[in-house]
Amino acid sequence: MLFDRAEILETLRMLEIENLDVRTVTLGISILDCRGKDFEETVQRVVAKIRRYAASLNAVADEVSTKYGIPIVNRRVAISPVALLLTGEEGEGVLDFAKALDDLARELAIDFIGGFSALVHKGATKGRCPPHGELALCAFRDRTYLRLGECGIKPHGDEC
Repeated sequence: MLFDRAEILETLRMLEIENLDVRTVTLGISILDCRGKDFEETVQRVVAKIRRYAASLNAVADEVSTKYGIPIVNRRVAISPVALLLTGEEGEGVLDFAKALDDLARELAIDFIGGFSALVHKGATKGRCPPHGELALCAFRDRTYLRLGECGIKPHGDEC
């Protein structure tokens, strides 16, 4: 494919004047195969899998950015909804799970890990019921994103 002079100049103008960049590159990782014999083993398996696959995310993003001369602003990892791995018996341990993901994002210099989610808009069983402490995550996790789907959750209710 040949580019004409106007297209090349337009691209250069966008890079230099309009600060063209790539907002985010995302690495998607399925964690559905990470369930362990107990909650702690599940968390360890999830962290190990993310670490294994995301360890080179920054290097690859930097390589692409250098090759094409376009800055990449954010690096993120999207995982399967954590709620699909939970049994409903984890209690406050779920907060430790979020902290482990947050610490891992910081360790790997990833801006964001998404997927700490409860799919309650599809109906909630005991295993998919958002833990009571989960609503507090937004206040103290800076690299782990909590999403509770579209639903009518009552923050003080006892049932889903």
